[in-house]
Amino acid sequence: MIYIYDILLNFSNNRIYDFYEWKKDDNIEHIRKIKLIKVDSRIMDDFELYDITIKDEFSNEIKNGMELFKTKEVKPAILLTDGYRVLAVLFNDKFKSIKKSKLLLEEELDVIDISHKLKEMAINYKKTNKSKEDFLTRREFAVKEGLKKELIKSYKNKEVDKLKYIYMEYFEKSIDNLDDIYNDLINSLNDINEKHIKIFDMLNYNLNR
Repeated sequence: MIYIYDILLNFSNNRIYDFYEWKKDDNIEHIRKIKLIKVDSRIMDDFELYDITIKDEFSNEIKNGMELFKTKEVKPAILLTDGYRVLAVLFNDKFKSIKKSKLLLEEELDVIDISHKLKEMAINYKKTNKSKEDFLTRREFAVKEGLKKELIKSYKNKEVDKLKYIYMEYFEKSIDNLDDIYNDLINSLNDINEKHIKIFDMLNYNLNR
């Protein structure tokens, strides 16, 4: 196990953002050093897709695994790679994963290059709460969540005209039954597309006028 120095991480507790989806107002942390461990692809998959709790003596390895650059604060974290991907994982004081981050592209490639000289290690851990993969971009996820909230609110408040308008914009036809309108629109969010994005932008424009 070795340290990787001077990298940026964008920890999130609900989604793992690719570097090209990072935003300036994200809580991006400058890491002075963080421990790197190489694992097999099965372990890498588990750490990406599940909540992980570290067990037994390996918790001592990650207890002080990451140090921030400016504050010198030390946190329980680890950088994992299988030689193809890199993932940073932050833990709470009970060594359960709470946030995860990918790396900037150049830094990820540097870590992968370094990892070729490392041997794979085994980790004793427990996995729970598999995340649901939707393969949406950050923008698409925001559209999906935003429209879902707007549809639920409009349906609850019986905003019939508004829901009919959204229905017409998306399906290019009109129906009268409010329950069918709502259910059809909610179900359409299972496959986010350009129509959803257009409606989302249009609703936001009208709200901000």
